[in-house]
Amino acid sequence: MAPVRTVALTTHQLAITPDELRGRATSAVSTLTTGALSIGTLAGGALITTLGAEPLVWLCGAWLLVLALLTTANRAVRQAPPASAPPQQRADGTTPATS
Repeated sequence: MAPVRTVALTTHQLAITPDELRGRATSAVSTLTTGALSIGTLAGGALITTLGAEPLVWLCGAWLLVLALLTTANRAVRQAPPASAPPQQRADGTTPATS
């Protein structure tokens, strides 16, 4: 699941980030996600020790189901333009990436 998520997030990030900020944005996202993976690993180990493996699997499955349902119910997600869509023009005729 992680490779698919990474491709989707990176594609979206690069599509909406101006060229001059791509290096900084990629660096910041990489730092935050690597830190989150480390914290998640520690938290997962602590939860397995506390709850046991089987209850934790059910808990994580329920959490993923809740996230999927909330995402599906979110109108902004369902009506989001594709990443390949051109940026919207501002009132002054410029696009957000060129101003």
